[in-house]
Amino acid sequence: MQMPNFKLINIKADNAISNFIFDQFRLISSRHFIVTLAFFSVTFYIQHNDKDNQN
Repeated sequence: MQMPNFKLINIKADNAISNFIFDQFRLISSRHFIVTLAFFSVTFYIQHNDKDNQN
């Protein structure tokens, strides 16, 4: 009976962590999220082009 209880505790912990992360993302405004997403996209695009230019 120890293992099922341990697994149940893990599931509850995972749900708590997921809810916490979801709340953090929900607090972030959509505009800030879009700006951050665009920044990472541009950064990845520049790095990819730099690798192509080196070749």
